[in-house]
Amino acid sequence: MSSLEAWAVSASACLGMLLLVFTLGSALVLLLRSPVRRLLGAERAAQLWWLPLVAMLACQLPHPASVMVDAGKLPRMVVMIQTATDAWSHGGGSWTDVPWQATVVLLWLAGGVSLLLYAGVAQRRYRQRLRTATPVAGWGVRWPVRRAADDHTGPALVGAWRVCIVLPADFERRYAEDEQALVVAHESMHAQRRDGCWCLLAGLVLALFWFNPLAWWCWRALRQDLELACDAAVLRKTSVTRRRYADALLKTQPAAWALPVGCSWSSRHPLMERIAMLKLPTPGRRQHRLGATIGILCLITAAGCVYAASTPPAAPAPGSSTPHEYQLDLKLEFSTDDGQRRHTERSTLALCMADGQSGELRVADWTVKAATTPAGHDQVVVDLVMLRAGAVQAQQQLKGSLNQSMHAVHDEGKAGDSYVFDVVPRDGCPARATADAALLIDEHVDRGQVRDVAQSVAVKAGWTLANVDTLGNGVISLNFEGVPAREAMRLVAATVNMQPVFDGRQVRFVAK
Repeated sequence: MSSLEAWAVSASACLGMLLLVFTLGSALVLLLRSPVRRLLGAERAAQLWWLPLVAMLACQLPHPASVMVDAGKLPRMVVMIQTATDAWSHGGGSWTDVPWQATVVLLWLAGGVSLLLYAGVAQRRYRQRLRTATPVAGWGVRWPVRRAADDHTGPALVGAWRVCIVLPADFERRYAEDEQALVVAHESMHAQRRDGCWCLLAGLVLALFWFNPLAWWCWRALRQDLELACDAAVLRKTSVTRRRYADALLKTQPAAWALPVGCSWSSRHPLMERIAMLKLPTPGRRQHRLGATIGILCLITAAGCVYAASTPPAAPAPGSSTPHEYQLDLKLEFSTDDGQRRHTERSTLALCMADGQSGELRVADWTVKAATTPAGHDQVVVDLVMLRAGAVQAQQQLKGSLNQSMHAVHDEGKAGDSYVFDVVPRDGCPARATADAALLIDEHVDRGQVRDVAQSVAVKAGWTLANVDTLGNGVISLNFEGVPAREAMRLVAATVNMQPVFDGRQVRFVAK
C-alpha cells in the first residue's frame, strides 16, 4: 500500500465517521427543535445545535486502545520515520494510478474549498457595501453602529469577532422610535450571544458536508433558530409588547445580499414563523433552569455514547494467536526393555498445531503425532498416535476441557514397552508467543524500503510474509535496539498505516 493509498484510507475513514455522526445528530435536532421550542422556549431550542458539534468532537477523541505504550517501558529504540514515498515522489506516477479512495477524498475536499471560497466572496461583497457607511452614536451599546449608504443593507450584525451593527439609510423613516430601539436591541443580542461565531462554525460544517442535503437543511434551520432565540431573549429582557415587535418585523424586507457570517434582521427566514413564535408564552426562570439542566445532561450522554460507539476493537495482545490453533502441554515418560535393562525417557514439551491438523514430535526413538479438534464449549478431542521405528505402537483418543489435564497410559508388562502421558490442551500457542517475545531485533536501516525491512525482521524471527507487496515501496529510516520481534514488525507496518496479523509462523498485513 502506497503512502497515497494509506492517506486516502485514513482520511476516508475519518470523514466517513464524521458524516455518520453529523447525520444522526442533526436529524435528532431537526426532530426535537419544534417540541423543545414549545415546551422550553426558543432559546433552549437553539442550544440543541450543540449536539451534533459535541458528537463530532467526541468521535475524534483518542481511545486508550490507540494510545501508544509509554516510551519509558519499552526497550531502547530509536525510530526515525520519513514520509513514505513511492513512484509519485520520483515523478513516475500518473493520474491513472490514483486509488479511488484518494479521488473521492480529493473531490470531497475540493467541493468544500469551493464553497468556502464562495462564502468568502459573498462576505467580502457585503463588507464592500459598508465602505461608505458612517458611524452612528447615541445607542448606548458596546458594539459599533454604522449607517449604510442605501436602504437595502441592514439592519444586520456583521462579522464573527470584530462585529458591527449596520442600519439602513432609511432607518429613522422606516421604523418608529420604539421600534428602532427594538431593532438595535435585537442586533445587540445577536452580538452578545456570539451568533456570528455560530454562523461561521455552521459555514465550516456545511463546507465539510456540502454534498449532504441534510447539511443545507440544517444550515437554514440553525439560522432560523438563532433569529427565534434572539427574538425570545429580547422579549424576555424588555417590556415591549409583542404587537410592537411584530409591527417592526412586518416593516422589514428580505435581504438582497447574502451574509454568510452575520445575522440579518431582514433575513430570508419565514417571517410568519417568527411572528407565530411571539404568540407562545414566555418561559419562566424555572423552565430556563430546567432546560439548561436537561441540555447539559443530553450533551454529556450523547458525547459518551458516541465516544463508546467509535471505540475501535481492542488490538490483539502481543503474542496472542489465532483461535483456530491449539497447544498441547505434554509431560511424557517412555519405558523400554532391551532384554538387559529397562530404559526410561522423560520429557516436557509443548506442541502447537492448527485446528484438525496433525502435529509431530520426537523423543528418543519414539514419534508422537497429535491432532486437536474442538468438541463444544471449551471442549476438545485429542487424538494420539505413538510410533516406533515407523510402526504404530498404540493409538488413543482423549476428550476434555481446555486447560485441564488429561492422562494416557499404556503398559505391556515388565518385558514390554510402556508410556505415561499427561496432556493439557490450551487455546492458541502461548509457547510460540513466549519465544517470539524473547526474540529481540537489532536493526539499523537508512532509507530502506518498508517491505524489505519487514522481510528482514521476518527472516530473523522465522516468519513467512504472506502479502509483503501490500506494504508498497515506501522508504523509511529506523534504528531498533533490542526491540521484541512482534513489536518491531508492528512499527514497520505502521509507517504505511498497516498492521500485521500473526497466524502461526505466517504474517499477513491488513489496513488499519
